[in-house]
Amino acid sequence: MSKLNELRAVSSIVRQLLESVPETRSDDCLLYALVCNNINPETSGKSFSEVMINRVLYSIPAPETVRRARQKIQENTPYLKGSGRCQEARKELEEDFRQFARG
Repeated sequence: MSKLNELRAVSSIVRQLLESVPETRSDDCLLYALVCNNINPETSGKSFSEVMINRVLYSIPAPETVRRARQKIQENTPYLKGSGRCQEARKELEEDFRQFARG
């Protein structure tokens, strides 16, 4: 599968989860766990380190891929955004990361 097709598939799963499980809109860890379980049910019940060490073997995306897909979907679909408190926290973190990147 090409990288573009993989990104489209991940985005589709992320969107489905954001719509069907509202808690995932404000919790990237929950979203990632559910994406992993959706792509490969074998990851369910495995330890975090087991899943992450064998991420490629399980054919699951990197957490950053899922986060970016969520961010793009929420940017384009306001009703799927996280809670107000979550949005504020993400905005603050974004500014902190910008300052960090500037050095």
